[in-house]
Amino acid sequence: MHPLAPNLSSLSDDDVHKKLSDLQKRYQQAYRFGPQQLVPQIQMMLEHYQDEIKRRNTQQMNNLQQKAEEKGLKNIIDIQ
Repeated sequence: MHPLAPNLSSLSDDDVHKKLSDLQKRYQQAYRFGPQQLVPQIQMMLEHYQDEIKRRNTQQMNNLQQKAEEKGLKNIIDIQ
């Protein structure tokens, strides 16, 4: 985690994806033209945003599984 990274939990999913896209563009620019000292810093920020997206996806998947279990849909497909 980057020490100067903002708290991403208050942002919407769209905002997180937009900022990730913007960071990817900045990373490419810094890698090609900019000062090479920026590249590792941007990489750390990219990882921070990617981790937040993974966390949200995992949480969403867990919520969907829990709802399926509540509706009695767990293990409904029996393949033999």
